[in-house]
Order: sequence, then C-alpha cells, then structure tokens
Amino acid sequence: MNKSTNEVFNLDKKWPKRGELLVVKIKRIMDYGAVADILEYEDKEGFIHISNVTKSWVKNIRSHVSKGETRVAEVLNVDQDKNSINLSLKDVSDTQIRRKMNIWRRTKRTRKVLDKLLEEMNKEPKEGKEEVLEKLIITYGDPFVVFEEISTYGEETLEQLDISKEWKDKLIEFAKKNVAPKKVTIEGELNVKLETGNSLETVKKALQKIDKQENTKLEYISAPKYKLMIEAKDYKEAEEKITQITEELKEKIEKEGGQVTFKKKGR
Repeated sequence: MNKSTNEVFNLDKKWPKRGELLVVKIKRIMDYGAVADILEYEDKEGFIHISNVTKSWVKNIRSHVSKGETRVAEVLNVDQDKNSINLSLKDVSDTQIRRKMNIWRRTKRTRKVLDKLLEEMNKEPKEGKEEVLEKLIITYGDPFVVFEEISTYGEETLEQLDISKEWKDKLIEFAKKNVAPKKVTIEGELNVKLETGNSLETVKKALQKIDKQENTKLEYISAPKYKLMIEAKDYKEAEEKITQITEELKEKIEKEGGQVTFKKKGR
C-alpha cells in the first residue's frame, strides 16, 4: 500500500461541530487573521480572525501565530454552504491543549500501527477503517489505549470488542512485542515513631524490608518521616500493596510500643 496514513485511516466525518476542539496547522497569515489546515478533517481549512487569536489586544498577529506551527483551536461556527469554518485560539485552556495534543499524537501512532498491520494482512484501507479504527475510537476515545490495556491486563481486554479474531490476534501480537504494561504510582508520607528498646535498629530493619520489595521505593525525609512510593498495574493493586505494607509495619512497630501512620499524597 502506498497511500498515506491520513488517506488510509480518514474517518468519514465530513464536517466538525461547533465547540469541537481541533488540531490545526497554520497555513497562511494575513493582517486580519490566519488560515489553518484542519489536520483531523481531510481537505478542510478554517479561518482564525485576529480577534480570536488571544484574549489580549493584538497589535501584530505574527507575534502570536507563526506559519507552519501546530495549534489547538475551538470551532466557533460552520457554514457548509459557504464551505466556511471559523476557529478560535483564545478560549482554549492549557489543560485542553495538552489533552487534545496527547490524544491526537497517540491516535496518529495507532493509525501507523494499523497501517503496518494492514500490509501484513493484505487488507484494503477501507477494511482497516471500518473493522478496527472506528471501533477503537468509539470504545476508547484514545485508540492507543487498547495496546496498553492488552499489555497490562491481557487478551481478555478484547473480549467485548466487536472485531474479527484475525484482527484481535494482530493487536495482541503487536502489544506484547512493542508496548510496556501501564503502571500507576501511589506515594505518601510514612511516619514511624519508636522510642523504646533498640528503636533505631528495629525501625531500620523494618524499613529495609519494605524498601527491598518489588516496585516499592522508600526515601528518607527527616526522622520520623519517610516517602513511600508504590508502583502497580492499577490503583486497586497499589492500594492493596500500601495496605499490606503499612499493616505489617504497624504490627511490628506497635508491638514494640511505637506508632505508624501513612498519609497518601493528595489527601
């Protein structure tokens, strides 16, 4: 196949909707505004009026947008009869920009993966779009998530996805070879107080045992405070690990007359 990724995996969305966030590339700049190619819609471009470039007053539009740069824009209105799409940059938050760009990049990556798999399976571009990509986008929003889910949770991830066994086998094969399992981290402050007997040696041995556990890290802050970090495949597993560690430590330290508390970060 010699078609580009965009041609192969262009979804049949003809026009964007008002309020939709789009990834655009600045194509042409005039004194009163800018024209941008809409990267998610084939052969579509939008216009950004100078008043919609930023919330502050704009003396020179070229100080705020540059030809060739990629931005995230909001759709203000669409006129299909006039083949017109008006866009705005000024009300898109930094959080929205980061989230949209992340999903867009990962979707592009998914398209490239499926492009490669299509070649291996000798399938036509339309088959890839209809059989897989649309269903991944509908199911996950961010289609690359499917590979992380497979890598982390196994083949059962695809049980509810309505695609052929041939495609499932290909997705599983790619995920296992190329995608690391997804990890989450929980961290918090561990307080260990013990002032009786050989307290220093008792605490030291108890904490060393924790630090040696897999996917667990302990950092000294200042007595009696330590930072405890747990890495796991999901939050449920991480919470269970935290509970196990703190309960075992409490049993040992409280038996010697001490006290153990743990406060998770963010609470």
